[in-house]
Amino acid sequence: TIARHARIEKFSWKTKFGTADAALTGICMGLVWIVIGLLSSLLQGRQTGSIGAEDVEVIPVFHRACFHTSFHCILSIRIVHVITAQFRLLKLKLQQRKR
Repeated sequence: TIARHARIEKFSWKTKFGTADAALTGICMGLVWIVIGLLSSLLQGRQTGSIGAEDVEVIPVFHRACFHTSFHCILSIRIVHVITAQFRLLKLKLQQRKR
């Protein structure tokens, strides 16, 4: 697939999250960090640099309910892989029409 040829050039994820209950906010923050850790390990081989602590920021808000997230990701892929994928897609479409 085309996704296996993509490389992450830049990555930034900032999240503010809170509930009115401080204990629930703490539990949710733990779950958010679990998800971030899983995604980071999945993306580990796809990046040109490393995803560091400065690239991921999670801010707990304990006194009110809120959710705000900002996600920026720049991918690079060689044009030859895009063209090859388009030819495969065109070939598949033409084969389906013949049936």
